[in-house]
Amino acid sequence: MKQTGFTLIEMITVIILLAVLSATALPKFINLSDEAKAAAVAGMADNITAQGKLNFAAWTLSGVFNFGSSTPATSTKVTVISGTNGACATLLIGAFNNFGTLTSVGTGTLPGNLSIVSDQACGADGVSIGSAATCTIENLGNPNISAVASVICTGS
Repeated sequence: MKQTGFTLIEMITVIILLAVLSATALPKFINLSDEAKAAAVAGMADNITAQGKLNFAAWTLSGVFNFGSSTPATSTKVTVISGTNGACATLLIGAFNNFGTLTSVGTGTLPGNLSIVSDQACGADGVSIGSAATCTIENLGNPNISAVASVICTGS
């Protein structure tokens, strides 16, 4: 009777090949969490910057154009970014009704273990209407990753 199957040498060869493949592929997967944290920080900074640009455009057009009507627009969607509070926190609080656990002074925790660690104020830090105030978004965990967002200041 003829027996079929793998020999011991074939099994050991396959195990060695799998060990070599896993040893070369494993380091690539270990660093994915750091890359994901960096992407989350950069994404939040980009979102704040984009929201700031949209807010400035709405502020610029408020009172100028009202779609489908000949009367000037009065927008309630515009967040006035002026005064001593941080520009990024002011924008997020106004746009999202207290997004995360932000405070009016411009620092606090955002979703995803992120935080605004420095936040320029429009007017108070020498940033005028139409100029960009910057804030730094930082990952609260390890590794310490940060990105810069900018918000265009509006007036009252």
